[in-house]
Amino acid sequence: IIGYMYGNNFGTMAEWFDDFSSLPANYQFYASNGNAEWAFSENSSGIKGSVSFQALRSYVYSKLQWNPYLDLDDLIDDFMHSYYKVAAPYLKEYFEYCRMYYASKMHDAEISGLLDGKMNTTFVFGSTVNDYNTVLQMGNILSKALKAIENSSIYTEYEKTKLINR
Repeated sequence: IIGYMYGNNFGTMAEWFDDFSSLPANYQFYASNGNAEWAFSENSSGIKGSVSFQALRSYVYSKLQWNPYLDLDDLIDDFMHSYYKVAAPYLKEYFEYCRMYYASKMHDAEISGLLDGKMNTTFVFGSTVNDYNTVLQMGNILSKALKAIENSSIYTEYEKTKLINR
């Protein structure tokens, strides 16, 4: 059996796409049914834009391939601390904020009839979804991450630049 999973919504590549909660169950299903190979469809090249938290997604995908019974929250925390270092608490806050916010917006869209319970590639998180206050809140969280990196005395300028670019 070859497991084939989509890691993005190809209709809106740069939009928020949260498949994290479904990953452990999917991998466990594949493993329990003799899955031996994995294939993924996602855009990590940056040519058309990249899925939000692409590096985290790749990390979680890879870890779950080896052991589908690992705890998702532990994997996310491990990645955040290893990848974002001093900014990890803020990027975790941003990640959780986005997950909660967009889940509520997807729920609202489904109730209003914009979605029909399955992936809809025509639905876009545009200005009607991303209101001004939400964008400000997201920016504030990311600003705290940036300040944590800039004010850190344990990194060289090169390392700070690398962390800021992440």
